[in-house]
Amino acid sequence: MSIRLSKWIVMPAAVLLLGSVALAQDTSASGSSAQSSGTTTSTPAKQPTIAERKENQQDRIANGVKSGQLTAGETANLESKEAAINGETRADRAANGGKLTHSEKQPINRQQNQLSKQIYQDKHNANLRESASLLQNLYRNFALQVFVMGAIDFTHAPSADFLGDAIVA
Repeated sequence: MSIRLSKWIVMPAAVLLLGSVALAQDTSASGSSAQSSGTTTSTPAKQPTIAERKENQQDRIANGVKSGQLTAGETANLESKEAAINGETRADRAANGGKLTHSEKQPINRQQNQLSKQIYQDKHNANLRESASLLQNLYRNFALQVFVMGAIDFTHAPSADFLGDAIVA
């Protein structure tokens, strides 16, 4: 009995450990590639254009969705703000024959700065989309398997409703 119980305790712990290691490697791999692409020349860096910043921010939003750092609501909010900036840029270019004047670039640049800060805040506010629910589902599945196998008697537990809707056929 103790061997069966220890198997059910060690296995989920190993799964959680390996999952966290894989997640850490995934985030460190994406971070190290961005750091290694920097140049070491002494010439000043060219300011990115509005289109380059737009693409960069779209990539940051997509990475936040992929990594689970952005919720659906946060993503929708960021995308709507990005769409508003794009609409303003399109309207300004249409009014000036496809070019943006310096006075038109300034407010767009400020709006892109604000959006960049919002992306950072939303990605780092601890509202995780999947990782928290993934951990919760792992614990539920573990508890369900232990319950089904009969290793632990839940009839004397103070509350067995933590399984919730995890019992799916």
